[in-house]
This record gives sequence, structure tokens and C-alpha cells, in this order.
Amino acid sequence: METVLVQADALHRLVARIASAVGTGAQAADTLATHLVGAELAGVHTHGIFHIPKYLGEIERGELVPDAEPRVLERSAGRLLVSGELCFGQIAAEHLVRAAIPLARDAGVAVGGLVRANHIGRLGHYAELAAAEGLISLVCAGGFGVTGARAAPFGGRDRLLDTNPFCMGFPAGREAPVIIDFATTALSGVKVANAQARGERLPPGSIVDSAGRPTTDPEDFFAGGAYLPFGGETSGHKGFAIMLAVELLGRLFTGADAHAVADEGVPLMRHQGATFVLLRADLFQPLAGVLDGNDALLAAIRESARRRQRPGALPGAGRGARPRPPAGTRRPDRARHLGPLRRRGSRARHRCRRHRSGIRLGIAARRPRPRPAEGIGMDHDLEMQRYLFDLAGFLVIPDVLGRGELDALNRLIDAQRLPPPREEIRFGIAPGKAPPLAGFLEWGTPFRDLLDHPRIMPLLQMTLGDWFRLDRLFGINMDAGMDFGQLHGGNAPYSPGESYHVRDGVIQNGFTVVSWNLVDTGPAYGGFCCVPGSHKGNFVRPNPISALTHGHWEMMDGDDLAPGVVIPEAPAGSVVLFSEALTHGTAPWKGSHRRRTLIYKYCQSHIAWSTRRVPQPASVALTPRQQILFQRPANRGAATSMVC
Repeated sequence: METVLVQADALHRLVARIASAVGTGAQAADTLATHLVGAELAGVHTHGIFHIPKYLGEIERGELVPDAEPRVLERSAGRLLVSGELCFGQIAAEHLVRAAIPLARDAGVAVGGLVRANHIGRLGHYAELAAAEGLISLVCAGGFGVTGARAAPFGGRDRLLDTNPFCMGFPAGREAPVIIDFATTALSGVKVANAQARGERLPPGSIVDSAGRPTTDPEDFFAGGAYLPFGGETSGHKGFAIMLAVELLGRLFTGADAHAVADEGVPLMRHQGATFVLLRADLFQPLAGVLDGNDALLAAIRESARRRQRPGALPGAGRGARPRPPAGTRRPDRARHLGPLRRRGSRARHRCRRHRSGIRLGIAARRPRPRPAEGIGMDHDLEMQRYLFDLAGFLVIPDVLGRGELDALNRLIDAQRLPPPREEIRFGIAPGKAPPLAGFLEWGTPFRDLLDHPRIMPLLQMTLGDWFRLDRLFGINMDAGMDFGQLHGGNAPYSPGESYHVRDGVIQNGFTVVSWNLVDTGPAYGGFCCVPGSHKGNFVRPNPISALTHGHWEMMDGDDLAPGVVIPEAPAGSVVLFSEALTHGTAPWKGSHRRRTLIYKYCQSHIAWSTRRVPQPASVALTPRQQILFQRPANRGAATSMVC
């Protein structure tokens, strides 16, 4: 077997080059590549790079016009009708969704129709785009049965409709968005074709033969049989009801038949009509309440599944609790790979298996190694993050918070009527000197949910071990021109709270700081800065570094900081996680927007910065694991482990 290892980003570039080579514009080519590679990363391989040879054949036959651009036929408040003009369907559909998002924001509801489009790919992609903007979505596509019917109605035998896909998406807060995306037939067409190629049988209730008799032989389908609606003999009427609704809402509602032209476009797609409904999630209650409710329901569902698998077990902070990012999101903190690939003759056939470090293609792909039942484990992502943290003393973790979560946090902060940053740069401090003593934790559940966020807990355990506690927290507001935060910290001279070393492969670190960026920060704006690697330094900071304090940033040479000092790029929604032993501070704020950052500081259970402790918030309920974070300083024998 020939094995080819391919990085996902490299595959993205390859797909974009292929699209550009046939005449597609650069931006459209990038959109197509993001969609196809994103489908692979989502594990929906039937809508991924599998389609590229088919698309090229359609271009060669003149059915797909690679350089065409979508055209808006009708637009009004909350309504949009788009013609794909026979371009790549993914490009037309994404154009519609991005145009409909501001309409939904303004009107609360937006309805879009898409006609004269080719294959639009994975519907979940568009639901994820909407969810990232705090919108609920419904997407359905019908009309394929007019020229290429392959599905029989419940109780029938004739081919009348087709796979008619259906999708809904719901935003969430700390959880990944809920994406419901499925074909309304028992199996997709690709799966039936794959079973035929491999000589395998199909699950019962998937197809009937040409006489309407149930069969599991895929050859019967290609000899005139038909797909069945999902649900089987007893519940297939439910699957057919949704299939019928998709046809009515997709093809007939959009008027797709009136836009179809004989002998033009891909035959199966000629009468395709797709409807997109976007709803603002805060129509009936504040967005934070919707996101909290969605999160609570998802957590209950996951807990139910966990209890079924491991009765009596308590929740851990491991991989299973971490929400997956939306497919297609390009994650620079992950090394994503494709491989191995088996070639059969002159034609490559492959299947993809979801893998933590990317996409693994091939019949003989290795299974991921077993994970511990409890705790964080040590997968490839965490190994890489441990290596980089040990090397630099900090990590930038992108895309931890979605747009809905950022909006909820910022709205709650805005509601506090805080003094201007030039009067008081810090806010929501805990432990506080006056009520509320728990600081911004009293302002709402979005702040509480950051305490043990599933993307961050494994990193806290990696840097602090299994016994740690919350020591303090506060927020930072800065306006343009403000100068704040001298460089401080460092491994020398020795201090228990500002120390870092590694013993027997285990990180020994006094304090870990988690900085949540609610707005864009980075070299162009200012904000967090540090001396990478200084957490392992053996010498006291030299004067050019120590002199960078309040009012002394003139040592910066133009936009260049003093030797060794960097300002990492950390966009809104990202987290900067660093050791208190790292030499760090805050560079002057140059951004036209207000800097807003939330700081959570954690330490080993036997360490404390002062005699005062952060109390549990009185107005917000905590989970049992969150309550452990508020324990008194204690040695390991008296403290409660976070692997609970």
C-alpha cells in the first residue's frame, strides 16, 4: 500500500489551486476549498474531496461554469432570492447565507431561496456560519427527483423523490453549536455505491428492488430499485414526511422549476431549490439565556450518555468533555494531517477516518490509541501544547469563545456602568475589598462557565497537576494611548509562585494565568506582552527589560519592543495561557477599540498569593467541580483533586 501524508492546510491549497486552474476566482476557490476540506474534517467524507473529479467532469461537459458568480434576483427586508448561475453550488450557497445574516440581524428573521445552483455540499457548513453569528437556521434542498428520482415514497415502489437533505443549526455558549444534518433517505447515494464497489450488503430497510420488495443487495438498486425513507418498515412514514416537506419547502417554495432550463446545468441539480431560514436566537429572551439553556441541555445529554457507558463515574476534565470546533474552522493550534491513502490501479478509492490530529485516509488507517477512563490523557494535541508551553512559557489558543459567547460577556460588562478606564483600569476584582467580593463572577453564568472551560481544563492540569485552585481574578479595560503594566515575573530570583521547572516529565509550576480576550489584541494594538522562554531563566531581568514600566515605554524603538519582548497575536475569542514565572506585562494600547480582557489566575493547592480568597459567588450556582476551585489553600493530602 502506498502511503501519502498530507497536511489539511496543504490539501486546502491544492483544492484552491485546482479550482483556480479551471477559471474560478481566488476568493471563490478559497471558499470551495474551505468547504470541501471542512467536510473531511467534520467526518462527512461523502461531501468532501471525493467530489473533485466529478466537478471537473461537469466543467468539461459545460454543466458547471467555474467562473460564474451568484446573482441576487430579489431582495427585500428579510427576504433574498439568489441564482447560482451554474457556478460551484457551495460558492452560491455561502454567498446567500452571508448576505442573509445581516438581514436576519435587522429583521429578526431572514428567508433565502437558491435556484440554478449545482451541488451545494454539506448543509451543516451553512448552519455553522449562522450559529457563529448567534442565529438559528433551517436549510433544506429538494428538486433532485424531477430529473433524477431515486427514492420511493413510504409504502411505494416507484422512484419519485430523492435524498432531499435537511439541516438545522442552533448556537450554544461554551458548547459547540448543535448541527442536525441528514439525508431523508435511509442511506446516502454514495454509501450505496460504495457498498456495491466493495461487494457488501446494505442494512435492512435501506432500499427496495424494482418490484418494491425489501432487499439488502446494492445491485438491486442499480437494477431499477429505489432508496427508502429513513425509519424502516415501522417508522418510514416519518422519514417520508420530512422528505416531502423538504421537497415542498425547497423546490416548490423557491419556484426552482421556473428557473430551470432544459439541457443546461448538471441534470440532477437542474430543478434544485434550496431554502435557508435564519432566526435571531434572542427574539424572545436575551441571547445569554438561550445559550445557557442550550448548554445545560447538551451537558445533561452528555452526562446521560456518560452514565450509560460508565455507571457511577464522576465527570472528569478529559477529551470527551471538550466540544469540537465547527468544521471548516482553520485551527492554527492544531497539526492536521491526511493519510495514509491506498491506491487501487489507476484510480484512487479512499475513505476517511476522523482523527484528533486531522483526517486519516485509508483502509488500513491505525486506530487512535486508547484513552484513560478519567483525567486528561495525553493526545497529540496536548503533547504539542505541552512542548510549546515548556518552550515559550505561554500558549495562544484561538477560537475558544464564539461570537455569541463574546457578545454575552461584553453585554454583561457594559451593563455594569463601570468608570472610564482612565479612572479605573481594572474591574470585577476578586477577592474584592467591597461587595461583590466574588467580582465579575456575580454578573452572570457566562463568567462562571469560564472557570473550568473544557478547552482550558486539560491545560491547567498539564501545568498545575491535579490539585489546584482559583486564587484571584479581574478584568482589564484600556483605551487608546493608555500605558499600563510593567514587565514583571521571571524564574529568578526564586519565588514559589513565580517558579517553573520540569521533573520526571511533569511540569512544576506555581501559578498559571488564563487571559480571555474579548476583543482583538496583538502587535497592531498592544496588550499582553512577554519575554518568551523567560520562565526558565537563570538570571535576574536586565535593566533594559526591568525599565519597561509605567511611563517608560519610550525604550521602544518605534514599533519595536525592547530586545526579547513580543506581543503575540491574540484575536477576540482567543485565550493567552501563561506561567506566572514568565516575564510579562501590558504594552501601551494603540487600538482604536477598547481593550477588554478577563484574567483568571490559578495556583497549586498549597500556594496562595495573599491571605484573602475568592469566595463562591452568591448569585450564580456552581457545579461540584467548580466548587473545588474555591477550596482553601491546602497540601495534597487535604486538597480535593480536580480529577473528580
